[in-house]
Amino acid sequence: MESGVVATKPLKINQRVPFMVEVGVVSQSAMGTRQYLAMNLGKGGIFLKTLLPLEPGTMLRCAFRLPDGGAPIIANAKVAWTRRGAEARAHPAGMGIRFINLAKDDQLRLRRFVTDFES
Repeated sequence: MESGVVATKPLKINQRVPFMVEVGVVSQSAMGTRQYLAMNLGKGGIFLKTLLPLEPGTMLRCAFRLPDGGAPIIANAKVAWTRRGAEARAHPAGMGIRFINLAKDDQLRLRRFVTDFES
């Protein structure tokens, strides 16, 4: 390896880490803000546990805090997939949320959090 070059483990695109925090969500289909419990987080999205997931394709805005003490991450997002009923026997019911147009600073914070978790 060349002097001064630091080898880093590549971050998998869909890499997820355990992450339990309340997430405030405002959706186009519900009035007001609803609170969900996050179960895991990746640099591109978050899984929210709920028995009543929103429909795939639902646009929403979510807010949550990382344990880094920084400002809340506020993200435009979309319900990518849901897990209900019989599908939820082996894993919790809920919805996979994909972040859309996340601010560059928030992208870096998420990447750092996920990468540091594995270290």
